[in-house]
Amino acid sequence: MLITTARELLTPHQSAIVFFTHGQGFHLDDSGEGETGSWLLSPDLVNKVDKVIVYLRDETEKVNHIYMGDFHSLRKGDRSRRWIVRFNNITELGTTYIHWLQFGNGSTAPVNYVENA
Repeated sequence: MLITTARELLTPHQSAIVFFTHGQGFHLDDSGEGETGSWLLSPDLVNKVDKVIVYLRDETEKVNHIYMGDFHSLRKGDRSRRWIVRFNNITELGTTYIHWLQFGNGSTAPVNYVENA
């Protein structure tokens, strides 16, 4: 599967929070449950999303692994206004060589919100 944008991974009327990471704080177990690192987020926006998409940059291989799962919940991070996003049913969908700016909705921010209206 050729993956070019986060939005194309969503079905109509779905929304997602999309993360760019090198892996710090990104944990998942064999059952597909896990969490992101600690991020500066808007809890009101995050609590409305359906999906969590992770763009995991592998500097050694110069490739980006794409994961997608279901949003589960938020928990307080280690610093003020920081949150950790919990997810379940996450799977690796494949890899992409597409730059984060194109994949993640055109922003250099490491966290973006997308929807397939």
